Amino acid sequence: MGTIKRQQFGEIDGHIGRQLRARRRELDLSLRELAKSLGISGQQVQKYEQGFNRVSASTLYALAALLGVPLTFFFAGLKPPSRLRRSKIGQ
Repeated sequence: MGTIKRQQFGEIDGHIGRQLRARRRELDLSLRELAKSLGISGQQVQKYEQGFNRVSASTLYALAALLGVPLTFFFAGLKPPSRLRRSKIGQ
């Protein structure tokens, strides 16, 4: 088991946001349309897409369903964390 540094979370959040934006545009959905379907503001969707805010597991699940993709879509192409350290957790 390893640990992930805070900076790497930002990289993951940014990757998920880019995947979200790409799929939304592929489906020709506006920020407003997607936001309305989720019951959140367009600004919140924009923050997800830019990686400023993390997407919760339940919101990611809803996004996958709304956009017609598996959950793994959001992680496709993501490189493994560069600095994993061994820990005593799980040993």
